[in-house]
Amino acid sequence: EAIQQGVAEGRPYPLVLVDWFMPKMDGLQTLQQVKEGLSPEFFPKTILLIPYNREEKCRLLGDAVGVNAYLAKPVNCSILFDTIMEIFGRDVAKAFRKGKGTLDTQKIVERIGGARVLLAEDNPINQQVAREILEDAGLIVEVANNGLEALARLTESAYDLVLMDIQMPEMDGYQASRRIRSDPGFANLPIIAMTAHAMTGDREKCLAAGMNDHLTKPIDLARLYEALMEWIPAREGLGLAVPPERNQDLEGNSPPIPEMLPETLPGIDLNAALVRLKGNRRLYRSLLLEFHRDYAQSGQQIRFFLVGKRNDDVMSAAKLLHTVKGIAGNIAATRLFDATWALERQLKLFPEEPFLAALDRFESALNEVVAGIGTMKQQEEDALAIREEFPASVEAPPLDREKIIPLMNALSQRLKRKAYETQESFDALKPHLNHAPTGVQEALRRLEELIERLDFKGAQPSLAIIAKILEIDLN
Repeated sequence: EAIQQGVAEGRPYPLVLVDWFMPKMDGLQTLQQVKEGLSPEFFPKTILLIPYNREEKCRLLGDAVGVNAYLAKPVNCSILFDTIMEIFGRDVAKAFRKGKGTLDTQKIVERIGGARVLLAEDNPINQQVAREILEDAGLIVEVANNGLEALARLTESAYDLVLMDIQMPEMDGYQASRRIRSDPGFANLPIIAMTAHAMTGDREKCLAAGMNDHLTKPIDLARLYEALMEWIPAREGLGLAVPPERNQDLEGNSPPIPEMLPETLPGIDLNAALVRLKGNRRLYRSLLLEFHRDYAQSGQQIRFFLVGKRNDDVMSAAKLLHTVKGIAGNIAATRLFDATWALERQLKLFPEEPFLAALDRFESALNEVVAGIGTMKQQEEDALAIREEFPASVEAPPLDREKIIPLMNALSQRLKRKAYETQESFDALKPHLNHAPTGVQEALRRLEELIERLDFKGAQPSLAIIAKILEIDLN
């Protein structure tokens, strides 16, 4: 309506930014109707805002309706500016290019290493992610589980900066920030909001409560480090490389197979999550298992709350949705993050409209992630059971590892590519494992059965089990 009105009044919009996921009419439907209802000379330049890592799929659909550019959320300000300039044919000197930027953590450590940061965050998974990232920059991190704890810690210790979540029990981030600012002694203490909120006006609310800046979850490393460099005040003693104490909140005993992650997990961008965690596979595996343990039933809980339609139940549903959204962003469950955000937004802005379709999409995305993590968990348990029952030390004729290792690597690569020659690779490997331990024989039989069914994806964990038993690192 606004675009049509602009044309009618002689003030056509030259640029339109459209989100892909919206209630009533999504971004592609919107642009299709604009295209059908306007003369070509009035059709604006268009940027489609899309979920992270979905550009290829979105481009197939968006190109058909004339989309000029695609931006993954959360949107980086520098990239947004560059994109707008590019679609209007303007040259700009780019400080950052999408996908080519690098973070020099050492320079950050040299500038703010040793700074003391108070992290006010109630969710254990989000605490672990934030602690990992902050300690990697050489910061000393202490955690408060809510606003009241944050206030108490501020009276006990001195901090260079506070990272404040918004939604917390006992006392939320807005209330805690106002209380902090009411004390003249904390007038210059930097407070940065760190929240999964993405609603219009949230930044303004944070600033009005006395916070200095606003960051969204999932954490954008470049934006976070930029804010830390901007707001942590210079003082004597900063710039010291402080060795981080890794994984202090994890259970004491490391898992027997600490880095066992599949090549892919349904609904999850493994690469994006590991980049955010600087490749810490052990921490990421722990986060996935914690999410599976604590939130596998959250879809049923939210449906139960919403069907009741009591105010308290709706508030409980909204709180749980907000928590799931923040964690989904941190573990890079992109489809779940988008579906959770859409349902949360509908309940907040359009509470009287039917929500079952959005709820179904949320549950579908949640179940996909939960099922994938559950399969990973079961495969780990199977591998451990085989290892315990059939240890590699079982007496057997020596294996020709010089021949086996390249054959296993060749099979692994063909399984990943789903190559037609996979069966050929398996047939070449199998005779070399005839005298392998019994556990290898069990996994080999499962591997052969899956390859015969052309289930190359399902066959990869069986090959991984064989590699673990034989202590072979696959390429």
